[in-house]
Amino acid sequence: MYPMITLYKVTMMEYMTAQDAAEKWDISDRRVRMLCSQGKIPGAYKDGKSYQIPADAEKPADGRERPSGSTNEMRYLKWENVGQQNRPAAPLSHCPTLSPQ
Repeated sequence: MYPMITLYKVTMMEYMTAQDAAEKWDISDRRVRMLCSQGKIPGAYKDGKSYQIPADAEKPADGRERPSGSTNEMRYLKWENVGQQNRPAAPLSHCPTLSPQ
């Protein structure tokens, strides 16, 4: 009998580093590493200290959400009121640079 030889078709997948993915997706490499550690990038795996990400991987949707009711307008209104709340109760006559002229 002849020995049986089995041939396997091996397809080499191309991978990129977290830094490459960060540049491609226009986000920080720290954010890419967090997405990998959370399992949000399919096919990514850790190779030693770095992650290997499939070259054809899509950028995951940003799952972070703002608290409901949070808008930029509210942020600006909040800062407008801060100056009025922090006024001193008494005049600063002992401080010549802050006392009224």
